[in-house]
Amino acid sequence: MNGKGKLYRRAAGLVLVAFLLALTACATSQLSKFKKQYDKQEFSSIAESEVTCKASDEGCNQLHLMKGDACYRLAKQDQAPLQHYECAAMHLGIGIEQTQQWQLEKFNLNRPQTYENLCESLRNWRDMEKGAKADQINEQLLTDGQKFLAVEPGNLAAIYFLEDARYAKMHACLLHPERCPSLCNDLTSILGDLSANASRAKGTKYEPNYQVLIKEISKEKELARCP
Repeated sequence: MNGKGKLYRRAAGLVLVAFLLALTACATSQLSKFKKQYDKQEFSSIAESEVTCKASDEGCNQLHLMKGDACYRLAKQDQAPLQHYECAAMHLGIGIEQTQQWQLEKFNLNRPQTYENLCESLRNWRDMEKGAKADQINEQLLTDGQKFLAVEPGNLAAIYFLEDARYAKMHACLLHPERCPSLCNDLTSILGDLSANASRAKGTKYEPNYQVLIKEISKEKELARCP
């Protein structure tokens, strides 16, 4: 390669480095802005902001988690819940995937609560959709519920969301039990997991959730004439 070719190659490398540094600086700047808006509870401003950082950028996980949390709060306030639960599910999911270390002071993150908010967002979003879209969201809830329980064994919220997703997946079988020979075994399995943890749920915010789901599944077992 002649001298001019090497010069161009070096120049291109310097441009790329400068571009990557600019992206990192951009993420850092946006994170600082998000934190200020968060302190002022300007959740709409955060939710409306686009997050374009790369997973390798410092603070990128926090940007996604903060946007996801902002969307979750807006949905809970009944502000365009369909839009904001979808936003929360997307960005909390990305943020969780990008976060390697939790419970560190400089991150101020809480893994079980973040997973809980993610799963609640998915469940509520699913319940606002129909057909194939709802089924797709439920599959994601099933996957994230399994991940939640794997990293937080015994967590009441993780157990509830996982079993709720398993039960929702059986909707077609409940309509046509003759097509699903494993229906009774599956219902018994879900009911057993919920019942085994129902006593621990007493006095917690998940007690009503457990009671409602246990009652509903017990009724479905009777209708299906399960032993």
